[in-house]
Amino acid sequence: MGYTGLISFSLDPKIKPDLALAHHGRGLAYHHLEQHDLAMEDLNKSIELDPLYADAYSNRGIIFLNRGELNKGASDINKAMDLYKARGDSEKLKALETLLGNPAD
Repeated sequence: MGYTGLISFSLDPKIKPDLALAHHGRGLAYHHLEQHDLAMEDLNKSIELDPLYADAYSNRGIIFLNRGELNKGASDINKAMDLYKARGDSEKLKALETLLGNPAD
């Protein structure tokens, strides 16, 4: 299907406008297509709908870092790490720590 197909398939706002997972998925597809403004819109909406959605913070943080918006990126990455830690998701926590260059072994 590819990312373009995923974007058109993943979310029909008329059917389920309040599904954080769908906005997150479409945001990732936009990110892979290098349509970062659209990706940010969907990731922002995902976080608005589910403020505890760690993956959305993580991916939005990575986009911020790639844009050179280091403070915003660090804030989102730290929020994601806190959420991963709170739910005991050591795999994703370690991945972010490695991304930041400070793996905790």
